[in-house]
Amino acid sequence: MVSVFVQADDFSGAAEVGYCFVQHGFSAQVVLGTRDGGSPFAMAGTDVVVVDSHSRGLPDATAEALVRDAFSCPAALGAKVAFKKIDSLWRGNIGAEVAALTALGFHAVVAGALPQLQRSVLHGKPLVAGTALADTRLWQAEILEPPADIPSLFRSEDSMPLQALDLAAVRSGLLPQKMSAALESVHPSITVVDGETVHDLQDVADALLHLGFQASNRRIVLVGTGGTADVLARRLAAQHSAAQPAQNAQSSHADGTTSEVQPGARPVLAVVGSASATAQAQLERLDTFTVVRLHPQHAGVNGAYQTQLDDVQRSLAAGTDVAVTMAKGIVDPASAAGIVRSLSAFAAQAARGATADLILTGGETAREVLNAVGIQQLVPIAAVQHGAVLTRADDGTLVGTKPGSFGDELALLQLYNGIRERRGQSMPVPTTSPARLSNQLEQK
Repeated sequence: MVSVFVQADDFSGAAEVGYCFVQHGFSAQVVLGTRDGGSPFAMAGTDVVVVDSHSRGLPDATAEALVRDAFSCPAALGAKVAFKKIDSLWRGNIGAEVAALTALGFHAVVAGALPQLQRSVLHGKPLVAGTALADTRLWQAEILEPPADIPSLFRSEDSMPLQALDLAAVRSGLLPQKMSAALESVHPSITVVDGETVHDLQDVADALLHLGFQASNRRIVLVGTGGTADVLARRLAAQHSAAQPAQNAQSSHADGTTSEVQPGARPVLAVVGSASATAQAQLERLDTFTVVRLHPQHAGVNGAYQTQLDDVQRSLAAGTDVAVTMAKGIVDPASAAGIVRSLSAFAAQAARGATADLILTGGETAREVLNAVGIQQLVPIAAVQHGAVLTRADDGTLVGTKPGSFGDELALLQLYNGIRERRGQSMPVPTTSPARLSNQLEQK
């Protein structure tokens, strides 16, 4: 059995990475939280444990403590391979969370490219479609400025050893030797690796597997995106097949892509927690849903959304599919976290009052809703697009999730169709152009 431990800072990333391993033949479990009496970390027969620390929007010190907890658990300590999933736009507490790894004695190799979305690292700088991240508008909802270079995320007063491997080193054919030399410090160290293509990430994964995820008598944690995780899963599967071909032919791994029907039809509650144009275009494709738009200026006001909540609960009880989002408008980044909490609280109250499957966009929104309805463990079962993943919760609820900015216009509709297929229901046929939203309930 392959033994892999993964920590992600939000739920959509955790689900994405979990499915990366499932699609390559491994069994995986996504666990919400770094502690729960130890039970989530004692899952016999599971190849991959993915822990969502829900730490992206927390203060640095809190995020660092949660990551320390995660990588101190039995599953992490006993795993042969350790992976930390980061946001491909470098949002969150990456510096603090990697500092947690080095404080525990791990080396960290940071490979943050995501070729599938043209997100790369060149000369230690993050790029999107060849443009410096700092020159895009992709951080417009963030309070802070995006990093101009990756090493700056890890600079500190304690002079942590920091190395960089450029594209020439990655593509030299000697990456295992160069990586070993970069990690030769007797102290925990960080190595930032350039990358543009899937092949670059493959070279990094192969080098670490060649080293056995160890250097200078210290374990190595690979820090990377969902694209990095997918390459790692593929290389591990190839290594496992080569080592045990007979066993592989009779594999008993859980089939995460199964379309087994779940008993009982349920309505679907979709929560679109992203205000991005991409997410709103995807919402327009859910043209059979009743759509509820909440005004962001009322977020946090006690009872402000009660009328809308009553309407949603009645609709779900009647078997009607409902989508909840925020009304369009300019949002102050300083208010974004409070708006997410209000939207999540609203959706959670609605979900608690009905037996419904869920479609949740944005990792923070997804996790808040799952926390509120009491879901703690999920199994990835399918992906409809890059990062758009279906999971099955421990209580049988089907959950579709994706990062807010990911996917084309059909992403949410495809998640919906995936849920209906697994409920034994017929699926709407995708239209060629967005239909007008109907039955909208908007707070006046």
